[in-house]
Amino acid sequence: MTAPRRRRRLWSGLGVALLAAATLVAVSGSAASAAVQVGEPCTSRGYGSPRSYPSTPPTGEGPAGTAYIYYRSNPPTNCALFYANPPGTENRAEYIQLCLQRQSDGRQECDPPARGSGPYHTFAGPVYINAPGMCVLAHGSIRLRGDTRADRLNTGWVRCG
Repeated sequence: MTAPRRRRRLWSGLGVALLAAATLVAVSGSAASAAVQVGEPCTSRGYGSPRSYPSTPPTGEGPAGTAYIYYRSNPPTNCALFYANPPGTENRAEYIQLCLQRQSDGRQECDPPARGSGPYHTFAGPVYINAPGMCVLAHGSIRLRGDTRADRLNTGWVRCG
């Protein structure tokens, strides 16, 4: 092989390696930016640090989703989100539903609403409920794509205040 052919082959190989590296950086960058946006619908509205609640699988496997409940004292409101695991993963779930219920009168808000607006595939929420001086309960369900089981979410009465 002549020297010019070796150089062309070397440059061609380097070009393929650079393209692969650039693709890897772009993909991991978009995944990182998706993960950074987790919780943004609540945090951008002045809600404090969340408490997390994993869904309960029907078998010994890990939870399919995690709910995050945020609280803001003025006005006293809770904000909840329910993500497929790992949070920030696009189109991971077959469906996700989340409801937030107030303890005093049983009023609840759900996403998607009871009438339904189609299945959610990445997360449900934000769901807001005004609950001054009382507890809230989050409940819902999630099923991942290709999975026959559906995890349930039931936090019990939490975020009392």
